[in-house]
Amino acid sequence: MISRRRKPRGSAMMIALILIVFVLPIVTVLVKSVFRQSKTNFQERNMKTARVVSNDIMINFMRVHSGNYYEDHYDTRFMLSGDVSNTFLSAGNSGVGTVGYVTGASAVGKYFYVQSTATLVSGADQTVWGKKGMVGVIGFENDLTRFGMIFMNDAIFRSNSFYAGKTLDTSVYAADRLYLCGNSTAGDCAGNVAPGPGMTLTNGPYIAANHLHLGSNNTLAAGTPAYYPWGPGVRKDGMGSYLGPTYAFTPEVSLVAPNLTYYMTRNNFLVSPASPTFNVLEFQTGGANGRVYFPNAGYTFDVPTNFSPQGVPSAVIVSTGMDLTITGDATVRGRFTIVCLGCNVTVLNDLTYHQTPSPLPVAGCGLCATPNDALAVLTDGQIRFESSAADTTPAEQTVAGLFYSSTGQLMKQSPDATWANLKVYGTLVGFMGPDPAPGNATQLSVRQDPNLRYYLPPMLPERPVMVTRANRAWW
Repeated sequence: MISRRRKPRGSAMMIALILIVFVLPIVTVLVKSVFRQSKTNFQERNMKTARVVSNDIMINFMRVHSGNYYEDHYDTRFMLSGDVSNTFLSAGNSGVGTVGYVTGASAVGKYFYVQSTATLVSGADQTVWGKKGMVGVIGFENDLTRFGMIFMNDAIFRSNSFYAGKTLDTSVYAADRLYLCGNSTAGDCAGNVAPGPGMTLTNGPYIAANHLHLGSNNTLAAGTPAYYPWGPGVRKDGMGSYLGPTYAFTPEVSLVAPNLTYYMTRNNFLVSPASPTFNVLEFQTGGANGRVYFPNAGYTFDVPTNFSPQGVPSAVIVSTGMDLTITGDATVRGRFTIVCLGCNVTVLNDLTYHQTPSPLPVAGCGLCATPNDALAVLTDGQIRFESSAADTTPAEQTVAGLFYSSTGQLMKQSPDATWANLKVYGTLVGFMGPDPAPGNATQLSVRQDPNLRYYLPPMLPERPVMVTRANRAWW
């Protein structure tokens, strides 16, 4: 007879207890870990999505202002606060995000503070699954006021030019060649008088976008930097004295030249040959925001507060087909852009700013632009700087502002050689030519105005520049 051994009672219960005590907690931990990891991965995907979207908001903001350099960057449509009506699905289509940005701005100082935010939410309780943001500062610039003298193409200085024998004490940018002929009479220097008096370049920098040539009798002073492009062929030559440092690269310069016809529809004062008595414009210090007076017409125009293309009272005055003379009581009070289409402009006697600048960005510059006072004179003809017997300082003429000729024609005219000196605090865009008589007696001094780049005159084209940005996270 075979006996069978009985299993101990309670073994099944023991196994069940072991499973409950040991295995179930392990499984529970694993399940929770998987769930937590899944939730973390899901949240991470949402955070990445939010980050991408907040970055896209900033890019789109830049794209809006890059589309047209002239349009009003301070339009309230671009200054929204809170959420914008854009929505999108989160990763896995389980949440909906809203995006928006807030801005703060300095309309005169030319910058925006932008904060873009993307938030992803899900469920009836609107649980936040991801929120990311970006903050940045966008500035607006125009390199037309970055240098003392700008040549939109070649800058060729011959020995019989206005500059012969003079010291050029400023900063210069030539969009093509910067060529000081010296004794050369060939090629670009045909018609040069050789040997002739040379030039001395001081202060600087001097930048040639294509070719730098310093002919004999010309000197780049010690400590004065010059730049020319690196590349095939000869980009720097000449028998002149290169005493200052030269660099085989050119700093980035972006010249946004004004389209003068744009101002035909973007102005708040327009005159034409049909009103011939509006041919003389005189700056005066009256008015709440500045004033001009047309003496031949007996008409006064005060700078309005309701024409604020850049958030501050401004005046854009356009003259078409009729030469314009600009004069005043030696002060410019207000922010002005004066445009002459199909005509020449004469700047008569001294013309400087009314107000001493605030401490920033440059302190103690009594002839620099201010948040309230700035001037640009734009024309497709000549700009003539002229002294008269009525000038309070006949030995020299002092002017301040941006003076731009799209045809590159700038000229100094004086009735007498003793009244020939010209001092400019700002920027000349174009080539200064001689007064036929006495001509070369004139001494030119140009000081670039650092404030003019910061406090740009109204309605000049401005390109956006990302000054700084940083990511920001909210959990």
